[in-house]
Amino acid sequence: MTTPTEQASDNMLDSRPAAHPGNQREPIPGYVLQEQIGIGGYGEVWKAEAPGGLLKAVKFVHGTLDEAGASRELAAMEQIKEVHHPLLLSLERIEIVGGRLVIVSELASASLKDRFDACRESGLDGIPRDELLRHLSDAADALDYLYEEHSLQHLDVKPENLLLVGNRIKVADFGLVRNLSEVNDSAGSGLTPMYAAPEVLRGEPSRSSDQYSLAIVYQQMLTGEPPFAGRTSAQLAAQHHHCKPVLTPLPQPDQAVVSRALSKDPPKRFPGCRVLVDNLQRAGAHGSGGRRTRASRRNTSNPRASADAGCGDAHNDWAVAKTTPFSLENSAIENLPAIDLSERTAEYRPAVFIGLGHTGTQTLARLHQRLAENFGELDRVPCLQMLLIDTDVQSLGQATEAKDAAAVRGRDTMVIPLRRPNEYRAKSEQLLQWLGRRWLYNIPRSLSTEGFRPLGRLALVDHCDKLIERLRATIAKATDAESLAASTKNSGIPFQNKPPRVFIVASTAGGTGSGAVLDLAYVVRELLVEQGVPDDAVYGILAHSTTRKAGERDLALANTYALLMELKHLTHVGGHYAGDDAFHLVSSYQRDATFQHTYLVHLGDELNDVQYESAVGVLADYLYLNSVTPACAFFDSSREDSAKDDPPASATMRTFAVGRARQRDDGPPDAELAALCRSVLDRWLGGRADDCDSEEADTDELDAASDSPCDKEESLDPNIPGIVAQQASSLNLKLATLVEHAIEIVQSEFGCDVDVYLGQVITGIGPNGQRAGHNASTQDVAQEPFGVIDRLMERPNIGHLRIPKADGLCGILTRQLAKLLAAKTTAVREWLAGLLDLPDMRVDGAWRAAICFATQVGKLESTASQVVQRLSDEIAELTNSTPECQADKQLLHYGRLRAYEMAHRCVRDGVRAMRMELAAIADDLRKLRDGLSQVAAKFDSCRAGKADEPEQDIGGQSPGDAGTPGPSPRFVDLMDRQMRNRFAGADGSLQSLFTGKMRDPQLLYKSFRETGRVVLRGRSQKPGVHSPDHQSPGGEPKSSAVKTLIAESTPKLMECGGGKRMLLVAGDQSDVDRMKRKIERAAGDRITALVGPVSDALVCCEMEGVPLDNIAASLIGGRREYAELASRLHTRTDVPWPDA
Repeated sequence: MTTPTEQASDNMLDSRPAAHPGNQREPIPGYVLQEQIGIGGYGEVWKAEAPGGLLKAVKFVHGTLDEAGASRELAAMEQIKEVHHPLLLSLERIEIVGGRLVIVSELASASLKDRFDACRESGLDGIPRDELLRHLSDAADALDYLYEEHSLQHLDVKPENLLLVGNRIKVADFGLVRNLSEVNDSAGSGLTPMYAAPEVLRGEPSRSSDQYSLAIVYQQMLTGEPPFAGRTSAQLAAQHHHCKPVLTPLPQPDQAVVSRALSKDPPKRFPGCRVLVDNLQRAGAHGSGGRRTRASRRNTSNPRASADAGCGDAHNDWAVAKTTPFSLENSAIENLPAIDLSERTAEYRPAVFIGLGHTGTQTLARLHQRLAENFGELDRVPCLQMLLIDTDVQSLGQATEAKDAAAVRGRDTMVIPLRRPNEYRAKSEQLLQWLGRRWLYNIPRSLSTEGFRPLGRLALVDHCDKLIERLRATIAKATDAESLAASTKNSGIPFQNKPPRVFIVASTAGGTGSGAVLDLAYVVRELLVEQGVPDDAVYGILAHSTTRKAGERDLALANTYALLMELKHLTHVGGHYAGDDAFHLVSSYQRDATFQHTYLVHLGDELNDVQYESAVGVLADYLYLNSVTPACAFFDSSREDSAKDDPPASATMRTFAVGRARQRDDGPPDAELAALCRSVLDRWLGGRADDCDSEEADTDELDAASDSPCDKEESLDPNIPGIVAQQASSLNLKLATLVEHAIEIVQSEFGCDVDVYLGQVITGIGPNGQRAGHNASTQDVAQEPFGVIDRLMERPNIGHLRIPKADGLCGILTRQLAKLLAAKTTAVREWLAGLLDLPDMRVDGAWRAAICFATQVGKLESTASQVVQRLSDEIAELTNSTPECQADKQLLHYGRLRAYEMAHRCVRDGVRAMRMELAAIADDLRKLRDGLSQVAAKFDSCRAGKADEPEQDIGGQSPGDAGTPGPSPRFVDLMDRQMRNRFAGADGSLQSLFTGKMRDPQLLYKSFRETGRVVLRGRSQKPGVHSPDHQSPGGEPKSSAVKTLIAESTPKLMECGGGKRMLLVAGDQSDVDRMKRKIERAAGDRITALVGPVSDALVCCEMEGVPLDNIAASLIGGRREYAELASRLHTRTDVPWPDA
């Protein structure tokens, strides 16, 4: 509106001669025109002297008010005149002069275009970056204000409309302003195609249309080269709709930010113009933002082509790249204050664990074992979900090969093998946009990555559709309300309906994990957002390790270095993810980094198999502590504290290590421990667990109603038949009652009493006096009376009946009785489960009651069968009678017999199904009983003198006397309570043990043993009594074990710097107090300590703010060849990865 100059190549210029109304010098009284300062598609602008000698800008809109352009601008002025903001050019008058619209506004000194031209004349590419961002920040504030406060979009953002007033930018020319809630016409007329968003060209402006234009302004004003270089309006419109922007003139850190702002899909742009400018400013903090002359302008080229050209042989032809490894800088260690958890409650949230590659899948297999030890089948805790992904089917097989509850379920795995090169031929053009040609045509015969990162990404892309569906289902299952309720009930952990924690575990050193983990992270985040779940708790657990084979070791180091450089690139540019059509992900991302927090854990160098397994266990321990123990409050607080700090100048990571304080054999003596565990098991089993062999009551016998344990009074508690009979009576489980209910169903279907219906059939008359159908004609009744009754009994042919043709009365009766008896069966199951918590019943009593109940139902079935046989015999006798005997009375009797025979037959079949279900329930209880008995037998062996293998402790209490006659009732109660909390659900009920599948006895034995140790170690120690093994010559506790524990919990990347905190988790408060003192004294620092469900005490050292550059330099030892090799192992050739 008030621009000093208008762009000559606007393509929208008016061809008429410049003129103002009547060529008057003073079109508005008091406003004297001085000179024309601009002309454009909508009008001309003059400098004018206003009353008082003030200089103003006066715009004359082309055409009269009855023309479209002028009327549109007047409508825009009506919307904008009440909008006030210090960075919007103020309007002073809106007049109609000679039928033309005249607008008076303040006068600017220059436009952004004028400033750009001045910089070009001085030899610069464009406006210096810092200055330009300062100006665009002003414009962004004004544009966001228009939308946020008034739902308006400017729709004509260009350099000529961004005016300099007192060294601040003001947004001007509101002729195309639209209220988005009222847009119903095309906005295409009058706009400037070079800067117009594709949706504006379609007449569908969006909330982010001005952002799109502002991004183009940024690139053009900074570099002199717009992202779309069309010369005509048609060319530019086509490029905006269909072409990728050319961003190579921009500094590399800016490219991802501008790419996102120029997305063809408006929702995928930044939330607002301010966010766009903020991201550009952050990108500049890590890139080159100074002045550039045209002579120093970068010579850019196609990154994919250049990378592909130098690819060489995919597996052994490694060209040397110009990379320079980092040296360690700022490697000081800061001891962070211990976290006070006294006022913070642990927040148990759903968790999704994703293991990628061999290390990722093996880690989750170990975690699954840990969880199974606590909860049994993981199905019982469905808000904890796992997905193990690998290109190597054998690796996944190792995770599922266990034969008990600790084995990962096959449905929680997904193999993503590579294909043979010829199978990629159809998609080669698409794949070669990002993958080097030599990689695609040199896939290993094993169809696994063999350690090469680009092939890991290829496998992920190749299986992306199936993978996305699996991930979507996994996330949905973890966050489902029913999953939360079941998990809380079965585990005793109060899981909360909050966004899930997502842990993505992968090796940095391999091909699958290292090559696919970054894309997988963005896919997971996108799926979380898709399901309406915040993605602010996605954590990357990246592990580095090497083997003793030289070739594998070198490749592992190069892979890790390459991944770190890619992470650095993504972190530095404000979330510069290049996007991928295969995953439906657009370029760039809103947040600064791939993960909310990224961990790099150095597991060790030159590991053998045993050392590797131990190191993987450390990762599993960390995930366990983070998800299902009170320690999650420590980790949440630690991450939150680091997030409060100012963003670091360079990329940083986190790391950790976990040490385990193993028990030593001078803890509780085996006989004492065995006696304690056996006492709790006896309490769970019930009083008669020892004197009845389960074989005598094998529930297979229940398939026959006779010869059942219920008939042998000596095999049952005398109270059990009585309580079973009482429960059966309360359920009205009697033959007469069930048959009566069946007859009621029959009469409901007949629409009348059975005798009335039969009378109508016999006389051939329907209930409304109409003739019945052809199956019941008088002639049919006379010729085949019993057959007609049989047919109509099975499928009545009366008009009002609702029996479908494909069904019969017997089918309806069977279904309705099955529904009734299924409800009664459920009630019996719940009643039996309730017996588990009755002290005089427990598992043994519940099992015996189940047998007795199944037997009683079997007797009911037998009685019904006898009645069916008797009625069948009577029916046969009638059907064999002579026709003279077939009087109406006899036919009516026959019909009654058929109705009652059908009712008894359907009741018998329903009761039989109920008996079989109760037999299965009894068998489940038998398995539970037998499993507990097996565990009890193991402890009996210990009591007989079979000692367990010795283990090492760092400070257990002195044992009591091994000859103690029996465990203290107080310890039995304590252990009973702890085991119930561990296994039996939130309410401490044993009912949750009754899940239909007994947990593995070995795992149960281990859990009892571990809990028993914790209970016995927690007892009060006699004053002045110390174990000699725990004393140094000076009388102080021996410190060597403590030092070993601290060394195990010290991260191997400690030399890289950062801040550290320590955490102790032990199973008993006395252990916590004792070990905390020892560790703090040895470490010289305060630690956070808490009680948690662990058998061995765990010490974790977590570090934050570790410089990524230092980690990279430390891992490769400053050797240049690894950096050179890493430059050839980047996953994508279409991304301009920075030199190392």
